[in-house]
Amino acid sequence: MSKRRDSKYRSGPTTNWLKTKSFTESEFELLGVERERGKPAFALMAEPGTGRYVGSAFVSVEARSGAFRAGTQGHEEAPGNAMGQAGHQSPREASERRGRPSARVAAGFLGRRSEKGMTKPSRRSRGQRLCINWISQKCYKSDIRGFVMADRKALRLAATSLFAGVAISFVAGIFHPDREPANDHPAVFAEYAASSIWTLVHLGQFVGMTGLVSGLIGLFFALNVQEGRVGWIGKFGVVSSVVALALYGVLQAVDGVALKQAVNAWASAPDGERAVRFASAETIRWLEWGVRSYQSFTLGLSFLLFATVIVLAASIPKAIGNLMGCAGMAYLVQSWIIGSEGFSGHNVLPTLFGIILVLVTSIWIMWAAWRMPDAEAADRG
Repeated sequence: MSKRRDSKYRSGPTTNWLKTKSFTESEFELLGVERERGKPAFALMAEPGTGRYVGSAFVSVEARSGAFRAGTQGHEEAPGNAMGQAGHQSPREASERRGRPSARVAAGFLGRRSEKGMTKPSRRSRGQRLCINWISQKCYKSDIRGFVMADRKALRLAATSLFAGVAISFVAGIFHPDREPANDHPAVFAEYAASSIWTLVHLGQFVGMTGLVSGLIGLFFALNVQEGRVGWIGKFGVVSSVVALALYGVLQAVDGVALKQAVNAWASAPDGERAVRFASAETIRWLEWGVRSYQSFTLGLSFLLFATVIVLAASIPKAIGNLMGCAGMAYLVQSWIIGSEGFSGHNVLPTLFGIILVLVTSIWIMWAAWRMPDAEAADRG
């Protein structure tokens, strides 16, 4: 704003007071569109090549060959196909476009003005972060270059399945006989033979693992990252999860059925047959070590892959991905210990950390899913 030194403010048209708008015109990449009911749509722009977020501009009229013109001069929305091709893109649609169109922009950027009158990106822009306000004032910070809007309903379902799976497995594990050291086979086999709920406990553990794996697969679809590099990482995570569930089924068949029958036969065998029966039970126990080792490895790998997807997709807080990655590392450590030492005391801490981290991760995902706006409502906005 500028004025004559001796002039006073008076209402109405005047040449003594002038309002000057500062803008720049250049070529930028289109990241997506931010919309709020009753207000003009804003195009979210980034520097070509670097993808660094630089600001936003009002969407104006034209749509040409996948690109549109945006500027501060046109406040009205373009009718018909013009806005249908550009202005009414959801963030998900914009992010899934591999070739981001170049939009020529005359933009009064949202940020701080420098002494030369040009606009500098605000602090959130400089950090490549953007808080997108869809329907309410509650919004998320995410990396604008990797922004993909998650499916809220699917994310809630996946998180609930993940949490339920961990909870069921934990409750079933409470009833698992564990008074004796797991690697003291004569003592622990006698304890197993005396258990009357052994098969039921292992069936509960299998149901829990099924829920956990279902939650991981549901998470892949909820994050809407079926294409591109992130999509392939997620698909490998789905395959690893399915393999982990299959191995867990084999594990429960070995541990919950075969081992139980072997230790029962050993406990009731006459003295002349006990050595042979014990050797059979111990062989099954070693087979359990091998299956459990590889099952823990594939499950840990699944957690690491899905953690990578969460971090790269950036549609839910990246810290969730970091936490899930730590859970994956805990399961990999379990895999190594079980494969080399069996169920030794060294496996207690990795097992406990893995359970706690997955439980906290599932709760955090549920919290994030309940806070985030619905994708359909955002598209209508």
